[in-house]
Amino acid sequence: MAKDIPQLDLADLKRLSKAGKIEDVTPESQASSATTSPTEQVKLDDYLPILVALSRPRRYLTAHPTFKPKNLTDSIQFAKISTTYYLDLYINNAWFYVALTAV
Repeated sequence: MAKDIPQLDLADLKRLSKAGKIEDVTPESQASSATTSPTEQVKLDDYLPILVALSRPRRYLTAHPTFKPKNLTDSIQFAKISTTYYLDLYINNAWFYVALTAV
């Protein structure tokens, strides 16, 4: 059974802090995010392989996909059924599609 943890109120915390028995600890993950901005952490080079793979020309399918994709680029498919174009996306173990229209 877990050891009971005493409940402390604000007065107890102030008293313990004054006595030097409380240490303020910031988890490392929060400390690093506080010192650097989000734009410094993420670089375009990190996404370059996926962007290159997505920019390659792809053949469109003649029916909606039914296979389970092996990677992220396989989870994005284009289909032309009759005269309508579709964007098919694999999300949460299921295929979803959106009909595309010209602007």
